[in-house]
Amino acid sequence: MSETVTLERPRPITLTHAMKIAAAEKMADQLIKGHLLEEIERADAVRSIANHGTLYGDGYRLMKNLEDYDGWEGDFRMAEEFEAFSLFAQDEMKAAEKAWFEETQPQPKLKKGDRIQLRRGETGVIDGIYEYGVAQYTVAIDGDPQALPPTNSRRIVRFEDAVLCLADGENA
Repeated sequence: MSETVTLERPRPITLTHAMKIAAAEKMADQLIKGHLLEEIERADAVRSIANHGTLYGDGYRLMKNLEDYDGWEGDFRMAEEFEAFSLFAQDEMKAAEKAWFEETQPQPKLKKGDRIQLRRGETGVIDGIYEYGVAQYTVAIDGDPQALPPTNSRRIVRFEDAVLCLADGENA
C-alpha cells in the first residue's frame, strides 16, 4: 500500500490555453509599451504569442518560432523582451496552483522525519513544509553533500510526489 496523496482534483501542472492567453496579453502590452508593437496588432500578437509561448522557454526561441511560423519580423531587442513571456506564464501557473490550493485544501499525509522516495528513485527525509510554495515538503536528499551544514540544501517536493519508504528503502 502506498502512502501518497491522492487528490480529488489534481494540481495544475501545465499551462492551459487561457493561461497562455493571459500571459500573451501581458507580453503584448509590454511590447506596445516598448514601442515594438502597435495597438492595432495586439489581438493577432496575443494569438501568435499564446500559440508559441512556453512555460520555461527563452525569448530567442519564441521570437524564432514567431518568425518561422507566423511571419513576424523581429530583432534582438524584441527577442530580449520575449524573455518576459515565461515569467508571465509562470505567474499564471502560480496563480492557478494557489487557486487549486484554496479550493482543495490538501493536507500533508506525511510528517517531519518520514523517509520518502522520489519519482527518480532518490530517497530523503522530510524536514518541513515549504512555506513559499503550495502543498510541498522540504526534503534533505540522502547522499547530497549540499544537504549538510552550512549549505542545508533542500529539495522541494509536492505532497503527491512523496512516497513513504519502509525500512531499507522499500516503499510503503
